[in-house]
Amino acid sequence: ARSLLPRSTGRRLVVGPDVAGEAFLFRDRAVLQSGRGGSLHALPFVRLSRGAASVELGGGVRGQTLSIEGVSDRRAVFETSARAIYETLAVRSEGTVRWVRADEGTFPFVGASVLAGGARAYVSARAGRWLGETFSSSEWGAGAGVTLGGASTVWVSIRREAPDPLYWNASRRTWSVGITQRLGRRPPVLQPTARSSAEISLLCTGLPSTSA
Repeated sequence: ARSLLPRSTGRRLVVGPDVAGEAFLFRDRAVLQSGRGGSLHALPFVRLSRGAASVELGGGVRGQTLSIEGVSDRRAVFETSARAIYETLAVRSEGTVRWVRADEGTFPFVGASVLAGGARAYVSARAGRWLGETFSSSEWGAGAGVTLGGASTVWVSIRREAPDPLYWNASRRTWSVGITQRLGRRPPVLQPTARSSAEISLLCTGLPSTSA
């Protein structure tokens, strides 16, 4: 979840934290062992915007804990990132550079993504690669979505996930199909209304107005 400091919305300079966490249970059918774990990401950021372009710098800690049959392991890495974003009404493009520092060394990553579309449909694509002699792997992905009736979105995606220095997981290829349903009613569309001369005078002076 991304939070902004008070009064940051709409400003050229934005400061806030990126915080995310998860908990999970699993069972390995190959060795018939069960386990549990969790992860926590805390990455504060600073974002400077000018028109449609913005630059974002961030850094913080990502950590995980894992327990299998009573044996526990904890691990954490420190991550620094720089991101350049160009966003219009129809297209959002982004370039990212990350440096992940772990006990085994420092692992740089470069990536880019683009999303094009509007309220009715969108398509997206992304690609990236870990650079280095001991840890080199690429990742990519693509997706699309269509809005039905204004409240439901049907989407599909395919991606290749690269290993992460935090988890040292194996690379894998996944695909997903889903539907997102927005709950609640749409906010009402504000329509201009005629005001009396008394109301206009009160609004200009900043005093509260009352209506019968």
